[in-house]
Amino acid sequence: MTEQEYRELEPLYDQAKAEIPTWPHINITRVQRKYTLGYNRAARLLENLAEYGALTYNKHDGTYRRADTSSEPTTDR
Repeated sequence: MTEQEYRELEPLYDQAKAEIPTWPHINITRVQRKYTLGYNRAARLLENLAEYGALTYNKHDGTYRRADTSSEPTTDR
């Protein structure tokens, strides 16, 4: 499936693609709460954001990160 095809199937894709990479911690639970989604849909959304380059997925620890940096996300303290 191409990014355009997924964008047509998932109405939240563009909004999520703009917002999620700005979060300091990216995980399925946070996506569920923010967009009021079930686990499977939230997981699929993150997987597709990673597949299309908006995020990266670390297989070793199961975390998602912004694709534009390999360092830890910064937090405002």
